[in-house]
Amino acid sequence: HIYPSLRLRNSREISVNFPPFAPRMFRVLLFVAFVSQARCFAPLLRRKAPAAAARPLMGGEDGLLHDLEAQRWAILSQAEREASRNVDKGHAYFMDGQLTTSLECYDAALNAKPDMYLPHRGIVLYMLDRVADAQEQFRVDIDVFESRFGEMATEDRLWETACAGTLVGLDRAQSALDSSLQRITEEGALGLESRKPFRNLLDVYSRRRSPEELQQSLAEEDERDILYRRFYTSFFLALLADVKGAEEQAKECLEAAVTSPKMNRRPQDYWYHVPRRLADVRGFDLNS
Repeated sequence: HIYPSLRLRNSREISVNFPPFAPRMFRVLLFVAFVSQARCFAPLLRRKAPAAAARPLMGGEDGLLHDLEAQRWAILSQAEREASRNVDKGHAYFMDGQLTTSLECYDAALNAKPDMYLPHRGIVLYMLDRVADAQEQFRVDIDVFESRFGEMATEDRLWETACAGTLVGLDRAQSALDSSLQRITEEGALGLESRKPFRNLLDVYSRRRSPEELQQSLAEEDERDILYRRFYTSFFLALLADVKGAEEQAKECLEAAVTSPKMNRRPQDYWYHVPRRLADVRGFDLNS
C-alpha cells in the first residue's frame, strides 16, 4: 500500500460520484499499472503545486491516466472545477508555508462545493490553533468518506482524536475512539483498516498499544522506507505527542518523519510538507 494515495484520499478524485465498487476497482487498476510500468501511476502519488492551474492534470503523463483525467475534468460541473482549482491553490500555498492564504483557498473550494471531502482544511486549521474548527472539519470528512466508500476514514479519525484530545483531554478522546472502533467492528458496516501501519496507529490512539512500543518497532522497518511506513507512523506519533505537550518526543518523531528516504525524494508531494509545517508552527528546528 502507498498511503494514502491508493485510497483516493484527495478531494479532486472524490469530487465525482463514483459507484460503490470504485475504490477497489481503482486499486486494481493502479496495481496493474505499477507491475507493467511503475511510472504509469506515479502521477497519482504526487500532487503538483501549481500557483493557479487552469486545468489540473495527473502530472502531464501521456496515456491512459491522462485520458482518464481529461474525461473526469470534462464531466465536472463549473462549481466542481472552481473547487478543484481552489484546492490546488490551497495546496500550493500550504507547501509554501502560507497557511492563512491556504485556508482561504480551501474555504473558497468549500463555498463552491460544500459536500467536498477536504481534510487538508482540517490540517491547516489545526496548525493555526483553530482546533475546534479543525475537529468539525474532520468529523464532516469522516462522514463524507465513509458514506461514499464504505471504508474507515482512518487518517481523519486519527486527526479528529488529536483535536478532541486537545479540547476535552486525551483520555476522553482516546476512549471515544476505542468505543467507535468497537462499534464499527460489531456492526460490520464499514471495511476495516487493512494497512498494518495504520492499524498499529489506531491501536496506539485508542490506548491498546503504547507509543513507545510502536516507535521501537520502526527499527525493524526497511531503512529505505519504500512503503512510507516509517514516515506516516512517525508523523502520527508526533501528532499524538504534540497533543500531550511532549515537545521533545514530538520533535524526535517529526525528525524521523522528515528523514524518510523515500518521502524526501518527493518534495512535490503534499504530505512531504505536513510534518515540516507542524514543526514550523511549533518552533522546532529540524535542520540537524
